[in-house]
Amino acid sequence: MQTVPPPIRSLELRDRLSELLKEALQMKDQAGRLYLLRSFEALASGQQQSALRDELQAERTAATNRIDAYCRVLEDLSRRRSRATGSVDRALEEAAYLFNEGLFFEVHEILETVWLTQQEENRLLLQGLIQIAVGFHHLANRNPMGAISLLKEGVQKVQACDPDRSLVRLNRFLAQVERAHQSIASQGNAACDQFDRRMIPNMPLIRVHRLT
Repeated sequence: MQTVPPPIRSLELRDRLSELLKEALQMKDQAGRLYLLRSFEALASGQQQSALRDELQAERTAATNRIDAYCRVLEDLSRRRSRATGSVDRALEEAAYLFNEGLFFEVHEILETVWLTQQEENRLLLQGLIQIAVGFHHLANRNPMGAISLLKEGVQKVQACDPDRSLVRLNRFLAQVERAHQSIASQGNAACDQFDRRMIPNMPLIRVHRLT
């Protein structure tokens, strides 16, 4: 992974942008991307959620970078010949594209929705992936101790379940996350500035068809 979008400091603004993304993901083809861009323009101009206008102006560059990343995700998903249909498979598909754009908070938001409906092993897999994403989110927010803890727990949870051990790419992903975790742990507080973000791997598309 080459870049990670700068974090949004305003939690209210961050959550509002994430909500726009989730709404756009429910739309087909280019409709979601157009909805996202128009909604962001309305937000920036004060036509919607005027209370956020000052916060958006203060973080305009970071917010714009995030919207651009959202658009890339929506564009890539629209190009897929066959989208996943089951709720969990679809969430995992969206999470992979989001993760690979460095949108770790949004991965948490997408996966948590289906995680809450699952039981036992399925829940463990999703929780582990959420923790990995949130671990990297903590690092972007200059919380290396939180990153170290959650990356370790996330890898352990995914390894403990068995979505399909023939998924070699998932095993490789976990090994790469573990190497990133070790690098962050060795650097401690200095990891906020010194950790090589290129060590963050791409998340593979995970297909676990028995999940519903």
